[in-house]
Amino acid sequence: MNFDINWLWITLVLPVVVGIFKNEIGRFFSDYTVYKNRRFDSDGDPGTGQHCYIQSGATGEFVKIYVHEYKFGAAPSKRKVITHQKDPEGNDGKIIIVPYSYTQWVSMVKGSLQKERKK
Repeated sequence: MNFDINWLWITLVLPVVVGIFKNEIGRFFSDYTVYKNRRFDSDGDPGTGQHCYIQSGATGEFVKIYVHEYKFGAAPSKRKVITHQKDPEGNDGKIIIVPYSYTQWVSMVKGSLQKERKK
C-alpha cells in the first residue's frame, strides 16, 4: 500500500514542480548547450581564452574582445562568459572586465579574427 501512495505523490507533485520551474529548466539546458559548443574556444578548455569580434548593436561596427573564460554552474548567476575589452577611456595599459549571461552571449553577432582569403 505504501508503494502505491509514493507513486500517487510522484504523479501529482512532479508535474507541478516541473511546471513551476519550466522556464528555469529550459534556460539551464539552453545555457548548457551554449557552454558545451563554445564557438570561440579552439583548445576545448573553458578556462582559457581566445580573441574574437563582437558587433555593436548601436553602430554595427565590430570590436575586438578577448573571451577570458566560460563559466557554468547550477545557479543562473554562475553561468556567464567573462570578456576583457579595451579601456573605454583609451588607456592601452588597462582593460575592463565585462561578463555576459549566456542569453546575452547567444544573441550577439560574433566573428572570428581575420583570416587569409582562400584563392
